[in-house]
Amino acid sequence: MTNRPTSAECSVGRTLALRARRVLWLAWQLLRLPILGLLLVLEPVVRFVLSWLALSGFLTAFVIEFSRDASRFPFWGMIVFSGGCATALIVYHAVVRLLSQ
Repeated sequence: MTNRPTSAECSVGRTLALRARRVLWLAWQLLRLPILGLLLVLEPVVRFVLSWLALSGFLTAFVIEFSRDASRFPFWGMIVFSGGCATALIVYHAVVRLLSQ
């Protein structure tokens, strides 16, 4: 003889699961919305700064590399830094998109 839960026990379990899901959804909304608001307010500044750093880093790296005084200039370090700024901007937009869904 197996001990199967009765329909009343199943109903209580479903109700508790539904309430837990609602509480978790509310907690997610309370965490997500302020962070999204802050990221959206800062988005123009972050976009400008990261884009400017990436572009100026690439241009500076190539200008100094092709000039006469490029003996000790860290060309690949500048290229990696500039690529990192561009990648950070992509990740920033991905986080904003994730939080806005």
